[in-house]
Amino acid sequence: MADHLIEMQIAAGEAHDLLMRWQLIRVRLHHKLTIETVAERMGCAPRDVIQDMELVDSNPTLGTVRRYALAVGALLTRDVVPEIIAEPEAES
Repeated sequence: MADHLIEMQIAAGEAHDLLMRWQLIRVRLHHKLTIETVAERMGCAPRDVIQDMELVDSNPTLGTVRRYALAVGALLTRDVVPEIIAEPEAES
């Protein structure tokens, strides 16, 4: 049962990360910023922005997400929520 809970938490975390990246892309599009402009502001090549942030299966570092957010004019906040997963009690 604990393994199932961990799998669900991992899936939820991945979904949250994808949603956050999609929201940042929406901010970029809202401000009519090109990938080239964002790359210049981030100090990297445009292909790196696409590979690191704008592909569905990418897994950017927190630093990359933070730099992208700054480049598109978004405020990125982070929360840490401590969670305790209790192991199920053994049956007697």
